[in-house]
Amino acid sequence: MAIPFVIFILGLFIGSFLNVCIYRWPLDRSVIKPRSACTNCGTLLTPVDLVPVLSYLACNGRCRYCKSSISPRYALVEILTGIAFVTLYRSQGLTFEFLGCVIFFSLLIIAFFTDIDHQIIPDQVSLGGMAVGILLDVALLSAGYARPTVDLPLFTNGLSVPGSIFGAVVCFALFWIIAAGASALFKAEALGGGDIKLAGAVGAFLGWKLALLSFVLAFVLGAAGGIILLVSKLKTRREYIPFGPYMVIGAVTAAFVGTHILAWYLNFYF
Repeated sequence: MAIPFVIFILGLFIGSFLNVCIYRWPLDRSVIKPRSACTNCGTLLTPVDLVPVLSYLACNGRCRYCKSSISPRYALVEILTGIAFVTLYRSQGLTFEFLGCVIFFSLLIIAFFTDIDHQIIPDQVSLGGMAVGILLDVALLSAGYARPTVDLPLFTNGLSVPGSIFGAVVCFALFWIIAAGASALFKAEALGGGDIKLAGAVGAFLGWKLALLSFVLAFVLGAAGGIILLVSKLKTRREYIPFGPYMVIGAVTAAFVGTHILAWYLNFYF
């Protein structure tokens, strides 16, 4: 019981840092300097102001200095990160996989909110996600675990490619083709460069099979969400609807229950 609690608290503090990344990365600002400050009055925040969740609750969701309202999303991101860390710990234990998972899921949380706010998925997230997937393969190999590979029989002597690299290349290429085709068909940008690179990150981390499943889920959710937004008039046909959040939901779903979904599908149809 003590370890999950410690991991949850760690997740809260990491979530606080993720809030900094969500705010600063789209603005091309350092997440190290300067110190955190109120976005309304500019007052530098003290450690008392930066205690995850508790500081928000103690001040009733307002700045302690200028009394301006603070978005509840700051506390939400912290709690969400804490829950994600504990869930991953219960699934993976204290392993290389756990370390890779918490980094990747943290990047997904950043991608979710930056795309909603700015229609941007920072390269630190997408390229960083690719690096996490590939480095996790290397860590597993170094620890003596078998590293997933993909055999390419088209080559004369055969070629085995690490699953992370194969997944990154295939998923990046797939989204690039979809984006190019949709842009040519509709004469407008259908998928942004951030979405394409995020697809590569998902492929590197999940492998091509689970990544493709996550994309199917993302497109289904995206279509449903788009229809709801249009019908409710929260968005118009001319307005851009971020696709990154749906990719994040699809990736998280595939990571946790993707193998069960694939097994059900194969048993159901074959």
